[in-house]
Amino acid sequence: MAVLFEPPAQLTVANWHLGRPTAFDPSAILPKLDGRLAGFVGAAATHDNLAPGPLTLAPAEVRVFTGTVAEPIVTARQRDPGATGRVNAAAAASRVAIEAIQPCVDAGRFATKRVVG
Repeated sequence: MAVLFEPPAQLTVANWHLGRPTAFDPSAILPKLDGRLAGFVGAAATHDNLAPGPLTLAPAEVRVFTGTVAEPIVTARQRDPGATGRVNAAAAASRVAIEAIQPCVDAGRFATKRVVG
């Protein structure tokens, strides 16, 4: 069995045995394509699709499958165009930092009171 992948999307599978058929499982090779290609179909005359099950090739048979480039899966929502302006305004706004509060216990880890009780 020989498998050849040629960019952009051609997969050639060949049985190099001249006297016996052999099986090819496309599930062993398709994950190596990182999901960038899909829908592998054979020549127009055979109408053969590359299914996830084993494919049996006759002695000295060669099959060529052509795939299509898969569209990326987008899971994030589109951002609101007005949200960018609000985020930039919030980032540019002045800020207040409260530091060195007295009295404190254990470097400010615990709250303290000035009056006993």
